[in-house]
Amino acid sequence: MKNITFLFFFLFILSIAGCDSLEDTFDDEIVDPDGLLTLEEINQQNFNLRTPVYDIAVAIDGDVDLPQDEILMLIDQEIEDFLNCQFFEGEDLGFDDFMLSNNEIITPLSDLRLYIVPFNFECDTQDRSICAGIYFSSTDSMAVAEEGFGRCGDLPLLKHEVAHRYGMLSNHSNQDEFAACSDPEDCGLIGFLDDLGIGG
Repeated sequence: MKNITFLFFFLFILSIAGCDSLEDTFDDEIVDPDGLLTLEEINQQNFNLRTPVYDIAVAIDGDVDLPQDEILMLIDQEIEDFLNCQFFEGEDLGFDDFMLSNNEIITPLSDLRLYIVPFNFECDTQDRSICAGIYFSSTDSMAVAEEGFGRCGDLPLLKHEVAHRYGMLSNHSNQDEFAACSDPEDCGLIGFLDDLGIGG
């Protein structure tokens, strides 16, 4: 009887909490993030892979599960989806210079360096210490986790980090302008249980 009561209580908590709040609440308690990932460490990677469409320079950590070719195609697909959703110019915007509202010029995606890591990692950012993605505008480089606690799908924060490249501020004060095209998929109960190692 106690187990059934606990299960109903747990399901009730899940029903009123979104994945983001669950991530903040349980991340340290259930899933240990990978170690601190710095810009220096990203810079040391060998970006010897290229995506087939946008020619993005990619490095993939050896512990990432997805096959290399699948990751490279997925990167291009996710970025195409974001650009087609966010901008009138659509996916073609990734091949050209693009001027932000502050007159900053964003160069083609072929200048981007993208490091794919397995999971959430410790980070030093403006508003959090655990990340599933991070963008460094100073070097046009980013790291994105293959999967993250409280996030569903592969490379769940790629669109979010690409949004930072195309004008979303690091403090997220203008995130509402990009949310519809960059927010990761919310986890349902099945995805959450999978993250805990409970799901099938």
